[in-house]
Amino acid sequence: MANTDTPGGKSQEFFSRDMVLAVPWTLLGKAAQFVVYFLISVVLVRQLGPDQYGLLKACEVIGTWLVILCELGLNTSLIRFVPELIVRRSRAGLVRLISRIAFMQLGMLVLASFVLHFLNPQIDTWYFKSDAGYLLSVTVGVFGFRLLRALIEDTLTSLYCARFASLLGICAGFLWLALVLIVLDRYGTALAALAIQAAIAALFALCGGLKVASILKAFPRDGSSYGVGKRRVLFMGLSTMVNAAGLIFLRQYSELFFLSICFSPTLAGIYGLGCETPLMVIGFVPMALQTLFIAGFAEAYSRDEACLGRLTAAFYRMLILAVVPFAAFGVFFSGRGIELIYGAEMKDAGPIAATFCVLHLLSTIWTPLSMAIVAKEKVPSMLWLTVLQVIINIIFDVTLIPRWGMYGAAAAVFLTFAVAAPIQLYAIKRIVGGIYFPGWFFVKISVPLVILAAVLSPLAPHLNVVTLFALGGGYLAAFPVLIRVLRLIHEDEVSEIRALNIHKLNRVMDFFVRPAQA
Repeated sequence: MANTDTPGGKSQEFFSRDMVLAVPWTLLGKAAQFVVYFLISVVLVRQLGPDQYGLLKACEVIGTWLVILCELGLNTSLIRFVPELIVRRSRAGLVRLISRIAFMQLGMLVLASFVLHFLNPQIDTWYFKSDAGYLLSVTVGVFGFRLLRALIEDTLTSLYCARFASLLGICAGFLWLALVLIVLDRYGTALAALAIQAAIAALFALCGGLKVASILKAFPRDGSSYGVGKRRVLFMGLSTMVNAAGLIFLRQYSELFFLSICFSPTLAGIYGLGCETPLMVIGFVPMALQTLFIAGFAEAYSRDEACLGRLTAAFYRMLILAVVPFAAFGVFFSGRGIELIYGAEMKDAGPIAATFCVLHLLSTIWTPLSMAIVAKEKVPSMLWLTVLQVIINIIFDVTLIPRWGMYGAAAAVFLTFAVAAPIQLYAIKRIVGGIYFPGWFFVKISVPLVILAAVLSPLAPHLNVVTLFALGGGYLAAFPVLIRVLRLIHEDEVSEIRALNIHKLNRVMDFFVRPAQA
């Protein structure tokens, strides 16, 4: 690997060996889970049908808000401070941090359960628009277990125990798929689908919790008793919770909520499918690496506070290479893919999916910047921007959704981004020191891919499932060849990527960067 020099002339690699070794296991686990969860989504849509699937999505809206509120943003504090405690060799600090976060989240879950129990009749009438029976109670139980699973999974990731977490996630995913195939064939209801999720999340939490306990037990006891302090943990956690609530609200859940109220859960389910399918594909790499890289950014920043600019630029280039091909192909082929994979009943989600291929690509600009903000413990400085964005989004939702339905919802998301993004980028630049987005690099990679996808697009109406995936595979295989043949990447553009010290990624860069002919 080529060394990367700091301004002082010393060789610098951003991440520790433990962090680097965790990357391939994380990607492997997430890739396997992506395939399994994609299959699960297909089975759910086809087995439940539009009405029951719409109810399931309505439950997920409530459950997601439940998790955000009960999590209190403390999982981000966990990911930020566990690497610091490991560096300090503080077993006592680790035990205090993890146990106190778990008890606080449990207390919030109990409180939220009582509140939702008393609101059950009103929610059935106003939101589900039917007598949903025990649906809300089961939703609380399911997402309670998912809250615990998230805590355990983030703890394992922050401890760089990626291999165990990945293998456990893969096993849980295959078991979930098997149960969905068996149970929903007989009981095709949203209630049955939720019960399966609860069982899987509980099993993952049990196995993962035992692993965390064994890691802490084996941690050296002769270290310090250093702690990060309640104020730092709570300050970051609560501000992260508010920020996360705003971002989830903006991503799609405000639109699902208004569509359910103004029209029906069925229409919201169709919109949700159009939004989430491209997110599942385009967001695979950002979401797969986000937790691990937040810990890595924090670790690198602890060693060198001047590293964030180069680290952010490196992550941007890696994201562009990983995300743009899927987004470009999806714009032209996601509509046909939705119809073929999920059935003709869901084909109305196709135009929404094509639109969100662009919107999700644009939203990846926040991923490395958010990691830098967490590393600098500046999340509270972003709260006013999140509140502003939520207000803008609600205005567009209320204005556009009642009249234009799903298309109004998609337009509200796009307009919110267009109005709020310049303000946010200006504020982030002042906090982080820069945006570091490689604009010319993005253009060089995007233009050939869009042109290739547009040339192939007349084939879309004639494709079946097999030929669609074959064409997609050929398109992705042509991507690295285009980069090399057209000399789209130069050595000076990948120096930061090489400094990530991920050896397999560096081999890919060696192929991309074609040596100049003498």
